[in-house]
Formats: sequence, C-alpha cells, structure tokens
Amino acid sequence: MTGENFVGDIDMSASFTDHKKEEEQLAKLAAIVQSSEDAIVSKTLTGIVTSWNNAAERMFGYTAEEMIGQPITRIIPAERLEEEPIILGKIARGERVEHFETKRVRKDGILLDISLTISPVKDRSGNIIGVSKIARNITEQKKAAMQIREREELFRMAVESTRLGSWEYSLSTQRFVWSEESRNIWGLPADLLIDRHLLENMIHPEDRDHLLTYIRQALIDADGSNYMIEFRISRFLDGELCWIKLQGKCFYGSGNYESRFIGTMLDITEEKQAKEEMEKTIRQRTQELLKINERLEKSNLALEQFAYIASHDLQEPLRKIRTFSELIREHLDDPQKVEHYFSKISASAERMSRLITGILNYSRLSQLDPFQKTDLGNVLKSVLQEYDLLIEQKNAVVKCGQLPAIMGIRSQLEQLFRNLIGNSLKFCNKAPEINITAAIATPESLPASLQPSSQKFTAITLQDNGIGFEQRYAEQIFHIFKRLDTGSQYVGTGIGLALCKKIVENHMGAITALGRKGEGAIFVIYLPCT
Repeated sequence: MTGENFVGDIDMSASFTDHKKEEEQLAKLAAIVQSSEDAIVSKTLTGIVTSWNNAAERMFGYTAEEMIGQPITRIIPAERLEEEPIILGKIARGERVEHFETKRVRKDGILLDISLTISPVKDRSGNIIGVSKIARNITEQKKAAMQIREREELFRMAVESTRLGSWEYSLSTQRFVWSEESRNIWGLPADLLIDRHLLENMIHPEDRDHLLTYIRQALIDADGSNYMIEFRISRFLDGELCWIKLQGKCFYGSGNYESRFIGTMLDITEEKQAKEEMEKTIRQRTQELLKINERLEKSNLALEQFAYIASHDLQEPLRKIRTFSELIREHLDDPQKVEHYFSKISASAERMSRLITGILNYSRLSQLDPFQKTDLGNVLKSVLQEYDLLIEQKNAVVKCGQLPAIMGIRSQLEQLFRNLIGNSLKFCNKAPEINITAAIATPESLPASLQPSSQKFTAITLQDNGIGFEQRYAEQIFHIFKRLDTGSQYVGTGIGLALCKKIVENHMGAITALGRKGEGAIFVIYLPCT
C-alpha cells in the first residue's frame, strides 16, 4: 500500500465514521420527535408538510400518510388562513415565533386551542430550506382559564350588586389593595395611598382599640377561621359617620407565597339606622303600652271608687230625701215640721247636685284639648280675681312668686289652681295665709312616678295655714270622693283634689302633699318645663 493510498483509506474511513455518527444522531432525534407529547411538524417554505409525528396524529386525527405532501392549511380554520403567510414571511426572514396562540381544526371538525413555537430549518450552508412547528394543545387550559374568568366576572357582578367591597393586606409589605367599592365606602379618592395610619385615624375613637385588638388577635390565631366585626368610621371626603361590617381571613404562605389578610366590607349604615329606629319604635310602643296599662289601672280604680260612691255617697242623699218625704206625709198638719223637713230635702238635693257636677267635671278631664303655651302667672291672676270677695271676707293673705309659662291646657290649669286655693280658703279656722312659689326641681326631689327622667320639671309649691291633715292620709286625699273627717262645718264632695291629681297627670306631671293636722298643708305640683 503506497502512502497516497493509505491516506485515501484513512479519509474514507473517517468519512464513513462521521456519516455513521450523523445517522445515529438523526435516528436519536427522530425517536425523540416521535415520542414527544407535543405535535412536531415540518414543512416547506410553501407550506407543504414534510414530516408528521405520532403526537400530531393523536392531536389532529390525521395519519402521517394523510398529511405528508399536503398543505398545512388543511388543519387551519378558514377564518385563520391569513396567519400562514404572515408566519412564513417571518420564517423567511430568519425570525422565530414563540408561544403563538391560535386555533386549528381536527379531522373530525373539532376546533383546538393551540400554542405554536415555529422555527426556520437551515441546511449546512445556513440557508433556510423549511419550517419546524411544535404545537401544544392548550384547549383544556383555555377552558379552565375561561371558567376562572367567568367565575371572577360572576363574583364581580355579585359584589357590585351587593355593594360589597373587597380588600387585601400583605403582612410582609404592609401594602393594602382595595377595590373601588371599598374606597367608595370609606370615601377615599382613587389616587390616595392607603396606609394603616390613615385608616386608624378614620375609625371612631370608641371603636378603635377594640377593632385593632380584634385584628391583632386574628393575625396571631392563624387557624384559618373567618373573622367578622362591626365598627364606625368618619368618611375621608365628607366626615360622615358610617357603620362598616368587616369580614376577613388570614392566609399564611410559605416559599414564594406571601402571607395575606383578605376579606370583604359592607356599608351597613342604613341597616344600623333602621335597627335603631325599630328599637326606638319598640321602646316608644312599650312606653305607650305601659302608659295605657297605667291608665287602665287608674280607670279600674276610678270605676271601683265610682261603684262605691254610686252605692254609698249618691244613695245617701236619696235615702234622706225619701225619709224626709215620708216624715212630711206623716206631719202634714204641722207646718213647722214640714218646713224643717223641706229644708233637709233641699240640702240633700243640693249635695247630690254637687256630687253629680263633680263626677261630670272629673269625667270631662279625659277629653284633652291641644296643648298651648300657657303663662301660669296669668292663670293664677285670673283665679285670684274669682276669689276676690272670699279673700276679703276671710281677711286672707295670698303671696305669689313669679310663675313660668308651660305647655298645657289653660282651662284645666285654671281648675287646678281654683281647687287648691279654694280648699286653702275653705278649710281654715283662722285668717288664711297662702304662699305660692316656683322653682326648677332637682332630679332627686322628683317623686318616684317621674323618675328616671331626662325631662326638666318646674316645682310649684302652695303652702297654707289651714286645718291640715295627718300625713298618713297624704295619698288617700287624692282619691275621688275621699273626704277626711273634718266635721260638718266644712262642706265638700271629696272630688276637688282628685280633679287636681288628674289634671296634673294629664300634663305629664305629678302632685304631692305634706300635712300636719291643725298646722296647714303643703302641695307641690311638678309640671314639665317648656
């Protein structure tokens, strides 16, 4: 073997070895292509398919024999055909197309969502001779993404329809992310940066400590529980008081996932106001029912007292009239006795008339006229003018301080003073002395029936030096037809003080009495201030 031949043999051997390795690499590459889960297709620059792997067969439903030599447009929907020349143009310029999302059609007509990566194929000299496509079926991913978007849209619509705001707080960055509705609830402009200091200052002072303690505890617990709390804020833009219902849940992350506190908020101001109005209405109705019950009890008591009077006080004058009538019949021949018996009948009839008048006056007090501003000083002056003659006859001294104006019924207030002053002038065994004063009552001085109360009351005191009464009768003297044993020299029906009590109660007030037998009495009238 000559030297030249030896060199030639070596060149041929090397060439054969290189060719063998190239074939092995190509075979290995072909095996990879065939076993790939992605469809791998090659085609000419004119779009004719030159290779079609197993995954492409599964994905598109065409076998390699059906597709090789056919235009790639066979699997492109009609509305997507304009994409192919654009892609081929980029490849011809040596560009690579990555993750191009489009649609392709299977042999059975089903549309697929596809992600394409497209690369130019070059020869040994670097010339572009074809196109390689890797197609991945992303139909299920697209469906899942669409479902997520639909759910998000449904959630967004639900949130907007309920005026529900959403929020998120990052524990690591202390950054807030609020929805538009959340900002609207707090009155925060869209471009205003939200931080803890800003929010804490907007929380109502009475709710701030409780809310912050609640949130800190929620972050410490970290047990995945849902948290809910209600509190008040002053809105940023207008300072309006607003009730917030906040719900949240803490998620503690690991690795690349940060820990977050997320939740929702709702403006419940109208709900709170409605609840307060309802509770206020319930309280008012309860008070009204209590007052109705109280009036019923008083009516029942009045009926019992009236039944007693009907069977006793009203019957007593009638019995006398019948008795003296019989005596007249028996003594018709004795003019002197007849005259005496007639005078007795007249006195009994007069007493019965007074009783009936008193009952009518008492019953009329249930018919209330509208309240008007009434000057008690003028009322008292008018009543004293009625008693001018009696005051002069009794040598009475009446001293009056300044009395206020109140909301009331003038005719009833005149009757109130008329009865009290009339009693002081009548039930007295010496020159009457009457002293009338007024002052604002202290809360502790109010009688039990007016406590507790935020209403201010005027206390009008009438003090006299009359016959008085024993203090143990201080309540009984206000019962209708109740007369103490004052002897025959003092004429009365036992209705006057009962009228006074009813008049004062009609004016949402109270009346008390303090007496000592033989020394006089003190009456205190409590009436609401205007």
